[in-house]
Amino acid sequence: MKYIINFLEYLYNKYYYLQIKMGNSDVAKYTSIMMITFFLNFYFIVFLIFLDILFKLDLPTIPKIIYLLVIFLTMILLYLILVYKNFDKIIDSEEIKRKSNFFAILFPIIGFILFAGYCIFKMLQNQGRI
Repeated sequence: MKYIINFLEYLYNKYYYLQIKMGNSDVAKYTSIMMITFFLNFYFIVFLIFLDILFKLDLPTIPKIIYLLVIFLTMILLYLILVYKNFDKIIDSEEIKRKSNFFAILFPIIGFILFAGYCIFKMLQNQGRI
């Protein structure tokens, strides 16, 4: 659990400074949380898709209100974990500032590659090649 929180703090710090460099310093702490929430939910969708591919499960459709509620609760949870009490500690952390941006860049790219791979797999499956 500690590794997950450390990784979230790392992502938050890197996306926070990205927002500051882009000129959005007044809303940087909120947009970085929204970015992390978007990517976490994207990974959740990709996870459900791969469960469908690997195990041929008939997953029930998730009602939109429940999905939106989960997104909203994820944003609140990230806000409480990252901003509410630890904001100054995370932003002023020299250890995180010295780390490379590699994983902050790789985190969304992997999700999009997995999703594109699923789309290609599904197209080949519909054509009867797989």
